[in-house]
Amino acid sequence: MTAALYAIMAALLVGLLAAYLAGVKKGAAWGTPLLVLCAVGLVACAVYRLVGRGGGGLPDMSLSEADAQQVAQLLGQGLKEHLEPSARLFVLYSVDDAGQRFQKNRELWGAGLAAGLEDEAIEIVGYATPEPGWPPTLREPGDAGAFSIPLARAAAQFDALVSFTGLPADAEQMNIYQVAEPPKVAAYFGSPGDRAKVRSWLQKGLLQAAVLKEKDGLKLYTPKTLPTSGPSAE
Repeated sequence: MTAALYAIMAALLVGLLAAYLAGVKKGAAWGTPLLVLCAVGLVACAVYRLVGRGGGGLPDMSLSEADAQQVAQLLGQGLKEHLEPSARLFVLYSVDDAGQRFQKNRELWGAGLAAGLEDEAIEIVGYATPEPGWPPTLREPGDAGAFSIPLARAAAQFDALVSFTGLPADAEQMNIYQVAEPPKVAAYFGSPGDRAKVRSWLQKGLLQAAVLKEKDGLKLYTPKTLPTSGPSAE
């Protein structure tokens, strides 16, 4: 969707320039109407790009019911060695998983995390989507503020952040990493183009578990089992 939007914006920009140079400047009757039309189109695209998406995540970051519990279980497995029993978790999810899908996935995520951590006593203290208007995943690099704002609003402290909508490209700037003892972090990235970034976060200890969608299925990566840094395997 992003590539198509940029293509439309580029076409509108070309149209705007053509309308001005070949139409308005030469006094052609069609110049001004076309110029206005292209300008309005560009503004509409820009507004949609900034706020029309409605929140974090991209459509292809949403999880089917079949995958939701498996992803959660894998993330739980990756976090297991880093957490004490009865851990408190905070969950970030894609806006595309909102509504009725969220109610179902909420059950699947809880069951999957409990199974992966082998701990039925875990507590999920909150759920949120990244702040509306920000592009939050490696597929479309975002800003740490998109994630930091809902985390700052969390009503309870948590031992781990579990994100089903990736991390912003500048994750190092997130508020959770600005404290002496950051929570553990596990995230699902779909099929990110920038696998080197995920690998780097794992190596630096910013990320304890990452699930990627590979050609042969969902795969869990940890600091001990790093993904390749080349193009997506999908």
